[in-house]
Amino acid sequence: MIWGLALANVTLASYTKLYDFTSTESPYATGNLVMGTDGTLYGMTFNGGSSGLGTIFKFTEGAIILLHEFQGGADGKYPEGSLILSGDYLYGMTMGEGDDTNCDAGSCGTIFKIHKDTLAATNPNAIIPLHSFAGYEAIPSGGSSPIGNLTRSPNGDYLYGMTFKGGVVTGTYTRGAGTIFKISTESPNSITYLHNFTAADGDGSYPYGNLTLSSDGATLYGMTDLGGATPVVNTDVVRSSRLLRMLTLRIRTPLAPPFTPFRVGQTMGKILIPAA
Repeated sequence: MIWGLALANVTLASYTKLYDFTSTESPYATGNLVMGTDGTLYGMTFNGGSSGLGTIFKFTEGAIILLHEFQGGADGKYPEGSLILSGDYLYGMTMGEGDDTNCDAGSCGTIFKIHKDTLAATNPNAIIPLHSFAGYEAIPSGGSSPIGNLTRSPNGDYLYGMTFKGGVVTGTYTRGAGTIFKISTESPNSITYLHNFTAADGDGSYPYGNLTLSSDGATLYGMTDLGGATPVVNTDVVRSSRLLRMLTLRIRTPLAPPFTPFRVGQTMGKILIPAA
């Protein structure tokens, strides 16, 4: 369902139901709505559409218009996080399909862009794949299972994000412990991995939530689901001890020097990653 809440100088705000999704469109909306300059709302559903693998839609004048229906394979399936609207294009991620060589049960995932005014009914292949994640055995240390939202650089040329798995295989992390990446909004397959989590030296494992970019565009902030000062043994099984950490990332050079924690307990750290 899509709804609105009018905020005014009254005791009780005015709630209005705007739209009920049909069972064909999807019973499961995902992420946040984003609004264009003309008031049009854009969003995604986790499933639904012609293949039941998710949709991208816009809501305008009381109606849902489908921009894309995911089919699996190169365009991905099961959208993750929220869309980003930049100019005439929407950017987002899926948690499934893409290059599914080294991932668990279709969980590699993709990054995509699509024009905000395309129509699924007349142009079903309008989506533009920017990257297909290849999993933990890929070179260079590919990610899998994207998580959270993409974060846009101040000039709009790059997107930053995280994958929950993938990266370097180490110890009990047989599918990798997650990655942080950067990708161009205009150049497909231009991904750069900024950090591979290994749980070594308290850098954490399994990134979670969203990245936040500082106002000067120089620092990213984020968290991991596990790790820090008291890592959990056999993390693929035991995840009840969710140790959330914060990390600080400075934007300079890829994967050099290594991520360095500089606070014990709620571990914090820093890494140098590519300048835009």
